[in-house]
Amino acid sequence: VNTEDGYIINADETEAISAIHAVETTLNAFCYTDGNNINISLPSTAPAQVAIYNTTGSLVASHIINGTTAQVAAPNKGIYILTITQGNSTSIHKIVVR
Repeated sequence: VNTEDGYIINADETEAISAIHAVETTLNAFCYTDGNNINISLPSTAPAQVAIYNTTGSLVASHIINGTTAQVAAPNKGIYILTITQGNSTSIHKIVVR
């Protein structure tokens, strides 16, 4: 798996599997999709709030993460906005689940 311009590309680099693009960040969080799962890596073990919104702005899932890594299920295939808040820092990502 290679990343190129924010897209996760399969080994032969011919088909975009999913995309994650950080649009705003004050939190150094990293996330990527693996099938219908969203894997999140955080800089500290402080509790973090993860919110997943659909393209109409409706909250479709919410999770609390305790630790530096977590895996959360994407609601369905589609485009989502993922916000991760840890303390006073926030990271916002556009996510495409195919």
